[in-house]
Amino acid sequence: MSDLMRPGFRARTMLAAVFAIALTTGAGCTYQREVSRRGMLSRVAGAESGSFSKDETRRGGSDEITDDPDLGLRREDPRGNITLVSNSARDVMIHVVTTLRDEEEELFLEQVLSEATKQEFADRGHDPVWAYRELKRRERDVRKLYTLMPYGEFTPGLFLKTIGRNIFRLQVRPSRDVPWTYVDVVIERGQWRLRWFG
Repeated sequence: MSDLMRPGFRARTMLAAVFAIALTTGAGCTYQREVSRRGMLSRVAGAESGSFSKDETRRGGSDEITDDPDLGLRREDPRGNITLVSNSARDVMIHVVTTLRDEEEELFLEQVLSEATKQEFADRGHDPVWAYRELKRRERDVRKLYTLMPYGEFTPGLFLKTIGRNIFRLQVRPSRDVPWTYVDVVIERGQWRLRWFG
């Protein structure tokens, strides 16, 4: 009788096969949870982050973090009117960079910049439109700061610090390469708005 026909041999072979399958599948069944490898601005056109190239981020798509209708941060009605929703400092940061990127000066002034900052500009004899133009001029500095706080206030190690009534600061350690180290935001009429950078 050949080895293949012996009951003990077949049982041992089957057991070895089952054990080998269990080992190989068990090794591949480790549980890992990856929240995100990309920062909040990694899908913005021109951003460089993670494993995405500039070309991939320029292509965009319906899942762009800044334009995703499911995210609910930017809503457009049938008439083309845009409403920006800002429920956190992170939302404000996204709106700043997208309105600068898309050159939406009016939208920035109406729905991103705080009334307190606009009033401050007016009190000093400046048109608030200067705020947008200054940030547009320093857009690179804005993006440099954002690379150090990729998830806004949800970035590990960063916290919103209260600096006044409904005014909060998100700050990073000073760096020679990053001119601005913080962004201030304020809650006005239930929506978060940009106070300023510094």
